[in-house]
Amino acid sequence: MEFKIKEFVKVRTKDKKDYEGMIIDIKKDKIVVKLNSGYNVGIFKNNVKDLEHLKKGKKKASLSNKFPRRSQNKNLPKITLIHTGGTIASKVNYKTGGVSALFEPEEIISLFPELAELAQLESRVVSNILSENVRFSNINNIVDEIKDAIKKKPSGIIVTHGTDTLHYVAAALSFLVENSPIPIVLVGSQRSSDRPSSDSKFNLLSAVNFALKSKASGVFIAFHKKSSEENCVILRGVNARKMHTSRRDAFRAINTSVAAQIKLNNYSLKWLARKQDLDSRAKSRFYHIKPSLKMGMIYVHPSITPEEIKVLSQLDGAIIIGTGLGHIALEDENGFVMKEIKRATKKGTIIAMAPQTLFGRINLNIYSTGRELKELGVLGHECNMIPETAFMKLAFLLSNFKKNEIPKLYHQNLRGELSERTKYEEEYV
Repeated sequence: MEFKIKEFVKVRTKDKKDYEGMIIDIKKDKIVVKLNSGYNVGIFKNNVKDLEHLKKGKKKASLSNKFPRRSQNKNLPKITLIHTGGTIASKVNYKTGGVSALFEPEEIISLFPELAELAQLESRVVSNILSENVRFSNINNIVDEIKDAIKKKPSGIIVTHGTDTLHYVAAALSFLVENSPIPIVLVGSQRSSDRPSSDSKFNLLSAVNFALKSKASGVFIAFHKKSSEENCVILRGVNARKMHTSRRDAFRAINTSVAAQIKLNNYSLKWLARKQDLDSRAKSRFYHIKPSLKMGMIYVHPSITPEEIKVLSQLDGAIIIGTGLGHIALEDENGFVMKEIKRATKKGTIIAMAPQTLFGRINLNIYSTGRELKELGVLGHECNMIPETAFMKLAFLLSNFKKNEIPKLYHQNLRGELSERTKYEEEYV
């Protein structure tokens, strides 16, 4: 069977399921099809029973034909849009089942005309990838674009990103961009821009309004507070997590308060937590993560196997996502977990503990298991970072500091990722 990018197909699988849409990606073992509904589905090639070629996708019209060039109001503040892909920067063509990326200011304004009344837009395209495919090199490219954009002194930077890994990238940028003179807001959507139930408009307009009004420093996420269209919340990049696969209010602040709220009826800004103002004396610094860095995450579970733990010694750094206060079985019959952690730390692997519970703080002093882990060199005691933030913080530290500096820096509150008081969800939702 021959698979071609941008070809409209009907696929029947061996388990008697039919999929119709446009092929948007071809991998070694599977194809990715953009369905007529706007959602993507991955289909393993060896599961394809029949492939019907319906018709080829139409060639994309030129920008000049679709969206005439328009002058922008030079009296308005400037906003830079950095595009990386994702549903928010797309419009589904329901006739072909394909998806068109919207990158030019004219294209964005055509869908969201309110933007033209708020700011002058400048667009930069970093990538157009499915967010699950993001790598350290992609994150470094975003950092470089942010650095270049800041030189032009916009009022804010908006980064459009797919929601699946948005909180990973927000955490990474929080560490990699230090002392930004303007707010950097990541924004995504669960549903494409032209669907009646889309969350693109309010998320994007909330992000822009926050960037223009807040005068804050740091990296943030803008997303629906509830599934209904009432308010958007602004979350700090180091304390947010995607908590639902499809709802429009998918993101939550973990262990801390929501930073701010944007009312959708008038886009007014209300701070809900202490605003972190920029120290004008501090110089902006930009970092990268080494693309060759080998990082891992091990999710602790009953009957964990030696094969899962042995990978630690092959890594530069790893996050163990532990049970309870930060535990992993050390009293197994052969003692393989303790042996492998010892072997890994001796070889130079930096290992830290993060909580499966998400809410709460790691405490390695309460039980003997935790105390033994501390003696083995496992970091994370008294930290309340979610696993994704812990992962990106450790990657940042391993890429930019000496190994003997990392234990101290990992336990320091560098970007607001650690809080003195851990807040539970009911306190602010």
